[in-house]
Amino acid sequence: MNTADGVAINRCLYIGLTIDDRDILFNAYEYLQDFLRGTSREKLYDKNERAIPWQTAVICETIESIKPYNELCDRTYSEWMYIVNRAYEDGEYSYERERDVQHEVFGTREKRLVPMQFGLLLKRRENVPPKLEHAMLLHHGRHAYYHGYFWENCPAKLPDNFVYEKTRRWMYSFNYINQFKGSALFLSDAVEWLLSCRNADGLWDWGPQVKDPWEYFRYFSTNRHYKHNRIVDCTMEILDFLKKYIDNNTDIKNDPVSG
Repeated sequence: MNTADGVAINRCLYIGLTIDDRDILFNAYEYLQDFLRGTSREKLYDKNERAIPWQTAVICETIESIKPYNELCDRTYSEWMYIVNRAYEDGEYSYERERDVQHEVFGTREKRLVPMQFGLLLKRRENVPPKLEHAMLLHHGRHAYYHGYFWENCPAKLPDNFVYEKTRRWMYSFNYINQFKGSALFLSDAVEWLLSCRNADGLWDWGPQVKDPWEYFRYFSTNRHYKHNRIVDCTMEILDFLKKYIDNNTDIKNDPVSG
């Protein structure tokens, strides 16, 4: 699966399409399953020892996003649950433990690891104990909050003005942290900042900034040069983030691991 395929599928999911809407995601679902069955005409690239397990996990996460609990993903999901449990077995992350278990599971030898597959693991959230998810939030949420995730700036250093050519980049870190329950621990200030940045109509507008360099799927309009389209796209992206923020922080106690 190439990057363009992933962006297209993510955009379909973002705008609300499901596997039952015509054939778009149904065909994508079948296409992705062929990789796991070994019947795809395309081959996964194998440029280093981490490539195959990384791509397999990404394919499984995408499949689970379209329709969860696919048995073709069971093995990959179980492998990553085993890895994450070993990496956090004493409640705190250990690179050494994760390195050893990745070498065990994938037969790899390098110090560089396959990135932890949180997106895949959280597709079946009921399998992830609250204490484990909280440990992942503390480790990776803290890193993203203080050090950024995709670039040097981070939620601990918000822009002075919302209308700024790079404002959208903060959303990458916001969304990364917001995948975990209890994300308010690191995002409450960001949410207050977003709420304070609404225009007179109660909406959000990026301003006439250029498109960011990363592959991007969170928009509805085909032409984003019009101000109205830009406001709709920006407002829907922030509302989507806020909805997930509310979902992930409702009924969360001050101590997320108690009880």
